[in-house]
Amino acid sequence: MSDNEDERGCNEFAEMIEQLEKAIDMVETHKKENYAMPKEYYNMFMSEETSDEEKVLSYKGFALFTSTDDEFYKSFVKGKLRNLFPFFEEHFERPFTDWTLMLLKCCFKDKKPSEKIIDGICSTITMTLDEDQHPTKALNESFLLLHKTFVLYPDLVDVIVKSDSFQSGRFVQGLILELIFTDFKESLYSMCLDLLGVLFGRPDTEGCLYINDLNVLLSDVFPALCRATNNVVEVVMNKMCTVLIPILKIGRINPQYEEVQTFDESLQALLDNNTEDVDIVRELQQLSNPLN
Repeated sequence: MSDNEDERGCNEFAEMIEQLEKAIDMVETHKKENYAMPKEYYNMFMSEETSDEEKVLSYKGFALFTSTDDEFYKSFVKGKLRNLFPFFEEHFERPFTDWTLMLLKCCFKDKKPSEKIIDGICSTITMTLDEDQHPTKALNESFLLLHKTFVLYPDLVDVIVKSDSFQSGRFVQGLILELIFTDFKESLYSMCLDLLGVLFGRPDTEGCLYINDLNVLLSDVFPALCRATNNVVEVVMNKMCTVLIPILKIGRINPQYEEVQTFDESLQALLDNNTEDVDIVRELQQLSNPLN
């Protein structure tokens, strides 16, 4: 290789290095600017001079950084959430917005929520259902948060049971709505079953199961799951059957309870197509008949 070619090659290499250094510098500068943004939003939110309207805007800006994969944002946001918790309880009107639910989801594992926050999530479920009879992001996030609550802080289930949302039946209606519109393979479906099982596995919730909700579970939700799983007992079907046993026992106490034909047909289809979980399916068959 000639000296000229060597020199040309070195120059090209030097230019590439220079371009790379400029690119790195631009990325680092961009990051530093972005890293300053959540701090500004947080300081603005905590400032006494910030109006309520400005607080909501700065709060939304702060919440946006929870959806990033960047470790700095995650650690920074989590580190500041403890200071924001009082605002969740007092400052914001119900229902909780998607932004509040997004922030709460980030910190439930690190900080136990207050009873006020749990009651606020339950109220959010009721108010969301008042506006829309289809699952929304707020409804989904609310149930995901409450599932996390009973896993991490089982003592707070009492707050859910005593809430107006659960006592009025709206909470259960929301769970049923999720089961109708959510694919059984999604984790949310299984979590909703978990919530039903935990809540109606308690002796103090008998009066909170409304016959119309039970009928929807038996005539719509259960047969739909049977069709979706091709009448095969899978993990989620086993969970559904397990959850329905205490619910059916409660339902039979209601003088309005009547046998649901589509439910019985679905149970028989399970027996005809499977050898597993025969005992639990037969128990449901017995419970479904009010004369047994």
